[in-house]
Amino acid sequence: MTAVIRVLFLITDFDRGGAERLLYQIVRRLSRERFAPQVACLGGPGYYTEQYRRLNVPVHHLGLWAPRGIAAAGFPLALARSVFGLARLLGREHIEVVQTFLFHANMVGRLAGPLAGTPVVLGAVHTVEPRHWHTLLDGLTFPLGSGEVCVSEAVREFQAQRAKLPLRSLFVIPNGVDAADFSLPAAPFERGTQESLTRRRHARAILGLPPADPVFAFVGRLCEAKALPDLLSAFSIVAARQERAVLAIAGDGPLAPQLRAMVHRMALEGRVRLVGWLDDPGVLYSAADCFVLSSKTEGMPVAALEAMAAGLPLVTTDVAGCIELMVPGETGLLFRQGDVGGLASGMLSVLKEPDQAAQMGRQARERALGRFNLDRMVRRYEALYGKLLSAAYTLKGPRRS
Repeated sequence: MTAVIRVLFLITDFDRGGAERLLYQIVRRLSRERFAPQVACLGGPGYYTEQYRRLNVPVHHLGLWAPRGIAAAGFPLALARSVFGLARLLGREHIEVVQTFLFHANMVGRLAGPLAGTPVVLGAVHTVEPRHWHTLLDGLTFPLGSGEVCVSEAVREFQAQRAKLPLRSLFVIPNGVDAADFSLPAAPFERGTQESLTRRRHARAILGLPPADPVFAFVGRLCEAKALPDLLSAFSIVAARQERAVLAIAGDGPLAPQLRAMVHRMALEGRVRLVGWLDDPGVLYSAADCFVLSSKTEGMPVAALEAMAAGLPLVTTDVAGCIELMVPGETGLLFRQGDVGGLASGMLSVLKEPDQAAQMGRQARERALGRFNLDRMVRRYEALYGKLLSAAYTLKGPRRS
């Protein structure tokens, strides 16, 4: 197969988020000699719309569905409109490979692909999904596609056991990080080269953070899965013992108002900074001393991987994906999910042992850029598309011109 492969990436929306950022990185690095990518979302324009246009990648807003705003009664109609709208797009553009991201897009893609005669329809699962109805619908529509990409071994095992999906059609491709985005490690606790110290002070000035106080960082969607009340509770313990410590939370989401109220109720104003969404999270990584994650469910958190690449030690819960990212005691500290006291003790330990923290940060960076390299990740996606398309044409006949 020497002709360029026409591939469409479908995601629920183009809003800001870890999966959305990962998809952008894949499209940005995909070989244009082998692939002609297009991107689509179920809803309307969002943050990444302009980012894709700058890459000269065709962008499609199906404008058929905004899943977070649909009542149960309207679900069947919205689903039908989305499926037939996507099927028309696939047929019109002669798409050969559909790669979907996130639950709603996975479901719509699997239903639309066969209608359009698309040879390969590949889903992607980015988390261990606790909602039973998601698992049920995933299992029901799975046979209509070509398989799923799982971002970690833990996600693959969960899909096989919980949804009873065949292991042979679950392909593990861990998330990746671009070394060029994090060329200078942060300087934990004011230790490092003059260049990294200057970069650190500049980043803190941009974010309005104190120039010398220890800073813990969180980056991610402000949603229930991140268990951010646990993080605030853990930090309140830290703040009571370390009066200069600061927690910077970057991101946006449905829990933002609740978090602001909690910060006020816990009298943590000034100690907890809600800095909002950052187009470049590397600014916060450069400013921080440690990355903290309190999640109760994950697949392979992109933000944690980015923080590792920036040279930060991690204090995180032992949820799926984090276990595969981390080497406890070497790249950071791991605690049981929901253990607020443990999370606080890990944060305090980082402050008390700055030399050990700096060493963990260096080892975290080496692990991230070695084992979880972005180019390696993209090449694995490319190889999988080629393999599945070859198998599809072996069964269905030659490619369309």
